[in-house]
Amino acid sequence: MGSDTIKHVDIVPDKQKWLAATQIPLTVIVGLNDTAEKPSSLIPGQKGKNRYVIARNWIQDMAVFAEANGLESRFKLEIIPGQGHSMSGLIPYSQAALVSE
Repeated sequence: MGSDTIKHVDIVPDKQKWLAATQIPLTVIVGLNDTAEKPSSLIPGQKGKNRYVIARNWIQDMAVFAEANGLESRFKLEIIPGQGHSMSGLIPYSQAALVSE
């Protein structure tokens, strides 16, 4: 298989495990400027064309899923103004999220 080949994997969700996952404190950190569009082939099944939109939609979908099952998701999205997809620019925010719980 070449390095440019994408392998399709079917994921069968386990509802109880996914619900349990929504109860783990999780912070998704994304730069507000992380808006470079990605080709669909690199982000199959994602709701959005860039990391900012994908992160926002995923957090929202997990919150809706938890709520529909009588729970409140413990996932949160932290949007960092003025940052793109920069590890060094997001490190201070990541460190703060790690010590907040």
